[in-house]
Amino acid sequence: MDCSEEASSGGGDGQGQPGPGALVLHPLRVLLPPDSTRFPLGMPNSRWASDHVSLVCDFRLFMQPPLPPQALSASHEQQEGL
Repeated sequence: MDCSEEASSGGGDGQGQPGPGALVLHPLRVLLPPDSTRFPLGMPNSRWASDHVSLVCDFRLFMQPPLPPQALSASHEQQEGL
């Protein structure tokens, strides 16, 4: 399963978007839990000897690229105009 949600380590626009230079955790794959219809009487049972299930996700951690200098000056000019 591919995931499109991203979690940021800080920075950003306050709307959930990571800022330049922020560390971003991007989920790549998720192991889904077993289908509950296979266990109509719950777990554990004769087919699944435990009531524990694995929670597994593969992540990629990367840093948002910094803004180019011209973007930084434009952002600074916009803030001064507020």
